[in-house]
Formats: sequence, structure tokens, C-alpha cells
Amino acid sequence: MREIKFRVLDKKLNQYINPYNIFIDAYGDIYKGNNDSKIDFAEKLIIQQFTGLKDKNGKDIYEGDIIQDSFANYKIEYYKGCFWCVDISSDFTDEWTIKDCYECEVEERPYLHSFHPEKQVKIIGNIFENPELLK
Repeated sequence: MREIKFRVLDKKLNQYINPYNIFIDAYGDIYKGNNDSKIDFAEKLIIQQFTGLKDKNGKDIYEGDIIQDSFANYKIEYYKGCFWCVDISSDFTDEWTIKDCYECEVEERPYLHSFHPEKQVKIIGNIFENPELLK
């Protein structure tokens, strides 16, 4: 079972903040720190989920990260219960799940059964701080 954790990008400060300072109440309202005022989530925060995997340098891979192997650059997306590697290196769109996930073959998207990011890929940025890598 993978570790469940998140990182939180504060768009206003343009930096990552401690996710343990974010609170969600029973109504789904989000608060930051001990502040009693709600946060407009969509405008101020981007919450990214950990994939449970690390790159070849031991760095945690999160949704929104851009990874590189010897063939291409990929952005990590969470879609219908799986983390997907979406090829952003060419005009041809190729999508692979980030790890074994037979039950996640949806809409005939291919998946890769033996993807070992800890040996093959490195994180080169993310879609929020390095949008130029998407071009």
C-alpha cells in the first residue's frame, strides 16, 4: 500500500507550503493555519498527491511533476484512479499508467506493466513552476 501524502502550492506566494497547515472542515471549506477565514481554494492553492513512487534520485514523484527518461518527457496526471505519464515531448500523445494498474485500463488507454521510475526517470520540474517544459 502506498503512502498517502500531498504537497500544497500557494499560488499567491508562489511557493510550497506545509500541507499540515491546511485544514478542511466537515463542509469541505479549506482553512490555512490557525486563521478563521476560509481560503478560496481554486484561486490560491494547488494540492498535488504523491504517486507513491520516487525517481532515480530518490525524489518523491507527485501529480503535476514533469519526468524525463531516455525517450521522452512526461507530465504526471491523476485520472480515473491512476497516475498517468502523458508524453509531452512530441505531437503524438502517448499515455501510460505510472505503475501496474490492470483495473485502470479505461477508454482503451495503454498502460505499462514494468515501469520502474526509481531506475529510469528523473524529475525535471512541474507544470506549475516550469510551464515552459510543456512546450
